[in-house]
Amino acid sequence: MQDQNLLNESNLPPIDEELTICLYENQATNQQLQCLSTAYSQWDVELNKIYNELLQLLDTGGQQVLTDAQLEWIKYRDAEFELVRVIYPSANGKMNLLFAAFRKQKIVKTRVLELNGYLQSVQAVS
Repeated sequence: MQDQNLLNESNLPPIDEELTICLYENQATNQQLQCLSTAYSQWDVELNKIYNELLQLLDTGGQQVLTDAQLEWIKYRDAEFELVRVIYPSANGKMNLLFAAFRKQKIVKTRVLELNGYLQSVQAVS
């Protein structure tokens, strides 16, 4: 069964909508890379915000588990980013830069959605 809180993005900023508009309005590769960079930065800010909100709602044991899980996720993220670099080498053209940038922001967005689901679950029982 899928966690319904994971799918609830109503409390998140409209980063994807802004990215879609930005990509549509900016057709040059360098401009699209900037759109993706902005979205990545926004998702990263949101990740840290939600992580800290969730951390404050947990007891000491839960905080340690969350911290450990986040440190493991950072290792995963870094390994994934390395894989993205290998799969989409920049030496093979600008289109690969777009693919890589899109994939990186998607990795961070996915973690935001996971943490947001946990946050909403904890808030629902508080």
